[in-house]
Amino acid sequence: MRPSICTALLGLAMLSACGESDGLVELYWEFEDAELARIYPQGSRPDTCALTSQSGVRFDLRVRLRIVDSTDEACALDWTNPDCQIIRPLLFPCDRFRGTARSVPASALADGSDPGYLMVVEAVIDPTDSDAFVPEPTCLAAPGPRVRRVKPGHITDLEVYQFIVSGIEADAALDIDSCRSSESGDGDGDGDGDGDGDGDDGDGESDGDSGTDSTT
Repeated sequence: MRPSICTALLGLAMLSACGESDGLVELYWEFEDAELARIYPQGSRPDTCALTSQSGVRFDLRVRLRIVDSTDEACALDWTNPDCQIIRPLLFPCDRFRGTARSVPASALADGSDPGYLMVVEAVIDPTDSDAFVPEPTCLAAPGPRVRRVKPGHITDLEVYQFIVSGIEADAALDIDSCRSSESGDGDGDGDGDGDGDGDDGDGESDGDSGTDSTT
């Protein structure tokens, strides 16, 4: 999937609204089932909202972006630590396949070096009856973190992230209980401890100035 000319122009317009010392980060994603058949976008579903699990529980399948300090080894081991976040995590709506983080500070250091940031993109299962959570890799396979530089006045394109929902075959429903991690935690992995999975905001914007959910 390649960004359209209109999308590129929209990104430039958004970038012009950012400070000269900030950059913009964009990403796209797609979900596929165990047979690698497309679920969304341009697949069997119009979105990944209100899916039904094997137990009958409704859930949304969403995507979250974290931009993390790459110079601290502790952050690489635990990127949910709030002290490691360059901006607050952005949780995008289930009816979107593109997301944008605005007003991202440049990754260059004072000495002129540029180690970049650790870009962590996660799928999040958000049930109606319990806290949101990041599914186990055996349930939903996701790409690993990527280190990317953010330059002032530039767009950092993370390109397309492919998520494979191994627990879904053909029209079979997902067993979300088997997707949960056995480890205890805050229930959502966003590091804020509230269990909602959105980093204190569930509309794709962390603080009204650093992100947007974009449109399809």
